[in-house]
Amino acid sequence: MNKIDLDTRKYTVKEIRFLMGELTQEEFGNLIGLSKLQIWSRENAETEWSMREMALISDVSGVPLDRIAI
Repeated sequence: MNKIDLDTRKYTVKEIRFLMGELTQEEFGNLIGLSKLQIWSRENAETEWSMREMALISDVSGVPLDRIAI
């Protein structure tokens, strides 16, 4: 996994996927219980991330909630 600079910026979920080893939407979705289509829809602002999903993203990536851009 690439280094995540938690002191200076916020990261989009797409950036977090990349930093976690260039995970595909499908691979990342498997980690947080969403389909590839659901990940695509949220990353492209078709639907919104739920607080539960954001918490799961924070848990699996190690990026604090306040450093995740939505």
